[in-house]
Order: sequence, then C-alpha cells, then structure tokens
Amino acid sequence: RYDSKDEPAMRNAVAKALERFNHLDALILNAGDFELGRVGDRTTTTEAWRSLFDLNFFSVFYTVQEALPALLKSELGGRVICVSSSSAEANTPALGSYNASKAALNSFCR
Repeated sequence: RYDSKDEPAMRNAVAKALERFNHLDALILNAGDFELGRVGDRTTTTEAWRSLFDLNFFSVFYTVQEALPALLKSELGGRVICVSSSSAEANTPALGSYNASKAALNSFCR
C-alpha cells in the first residue's frame, strides 16, 4: 500500500509494476480527500490547501509523468483514467480547496 502524497513511493510503485509485468497499459487514478473551510476563515491555512493539492492534483501529475513512457509504448494504446468530481465546477464556498484542486485535475486531464 502506498501513500499517494509520497512522490518517491508512487514513482517507485510505477517502476515496480513495470518490473513485474514488463508493460503498463492503463492507470486509474482515484485519490481524493477534502477539507471544509472558507477562505475568509483564518483557521483555513495555506498548508491545508497545499496538502489537499498534493493529494488531489500533484499525486496524479507525478504518477502520470512516471508512467507516461510505458503508456506510450503500450500495444493497447495506453490510457489514463482520472476520477474527478462535479465539485470542480461547483460553487460550494466551504469546499474551496477541494473545488480548486479538482478543477486543476480536470484541466490537467484535458
């Protein structure tokens, strides 16, 4: 089991999969979490936003980056499936960091 926010561990997981199976045809990326808090509330911290983006966005970025060479070589065409949320386009003030991280994910996937 891997911590999706642990970049070296996730890159290593891709390497181990390639070592074991000799190819990679697809990724399904479904990590996600949220934290309640409004921007105007001083208890909502920059660190909380960073932590959420580390999981909801950056973990996808570096996992795809690591797997991309193998996916491009896949005889099946290599596919990446990212699970996002309708919150990427929602207007839920208490979920600002979640909404923004999922919007970033959607943009990355496009």
